[in-house]
Amino acid sequence: MPPPRLFPTFQVAVRVRPLSHKERVQGCTSIVEVVEGKLIVVLDPYEGDPLLRMGRSREKKFAFDCVFETSSTQLEVFENSMKKLIPSVLAGYNATMFAYGATGAGKTHTMLGTMSEPGVMVATLQHLFNIIGQDAHEIDTKISLTYLEVYNEEIQDLLSESSSSSSSGGVHPGQQQHAKLDLREDPLKGVSVAGITEYPATSAKEVMLLLQKGNSRRTVEPTQANATSSRSHAVCTVVVERKPRIKGISEDVQIG
Repeated sequence: MPPPRLFPTFQVAVRVRPLSHKERVQGCTSIVEVVEGKLIVVLDPYEGDPLLRMGRSREKKFAFDCVFETSSTQLEVFENSMKKLIPSVLAGYNATMFAYGATGAGKTHTMLGTMSEPGVMVATLQHLFNIIGQDAHEIDTKISLTYLEVYNEEIQDLLSESSSSSSSGGVHPGQQQHAKLDLREDPLKGVSVAGITEYPATSAKEVMLLLQKGNSRRTVEPTQANATSSRSHAVCTVVVERKPRIKGISEDVQIG
């Protein structure tokens, strides 16, 4: 059965971040404009000087499936991205949201967020729990998650109690050695991380605390753009397993 045609198989969205405090103090100005939520216009920074502008195009335009302005909220980002993928996940298909950008661009803020402004990962789990609660009398659902980082080609389990944590918000390179996890070919799961902690999720609030704790264990190193820059790639995997409570001749289990 083909996946539900509720959302394109591939979409690219851009979130424009506001100027940082440091940039505002330095007198920087934004040269990016968003048009109708689909188009980014990068203005010519030399527009005021015709000599510097000579031979240059005055502006550049880039079209995307969706563009979020600096005023866009965490909820708006979620509702126009990952939320549209959840029906396919509940139907047993896989979905991925990948955040890419330079250090200080706001990837961690968008994906993880804070306790007062939860990011996409927490909003996704909250929406999943809301849907599960509506059909809990008919369908038995189990949700589990893993959270890992890849740093210097090594995999670290961010939810393992043996992982380091730091009250200052991260572990610096060389601070402590972690147990290295390996990729394995599993006949049932396919490619998986051997020995990684699979945490059963029961509420969005619990997930938020768990992800914040895991994020404090990520490898960080200050840069000019970000004093607490994450120096690794973080991957949060959520597995949703659903099956009817009333058993038939054959048990239909959907895993996404």
